Amino acid sequence: MLSKEEMKNIIGGATISGAVISALKGYLGVFKEIGQAFGSAIRRFTAHNLCQIK
Repeated sequence: MLSKEEMKNIIGGATISGAVISALKGYLGVFKEIGQAFGSAIRRFTAHNLCQIK
């Protein structure tokens, strides 16, 4: 086991890197696009403004 003094000298730990931030930004962008598409579909459906199927 490490003593308290040895534990205080340990350097490291969890940090948020640029790659993690970039990945989260990408995921949030995808969720935003899905939300916009879903909201647009609801709006068009309720307004009876749908494309005609030929």
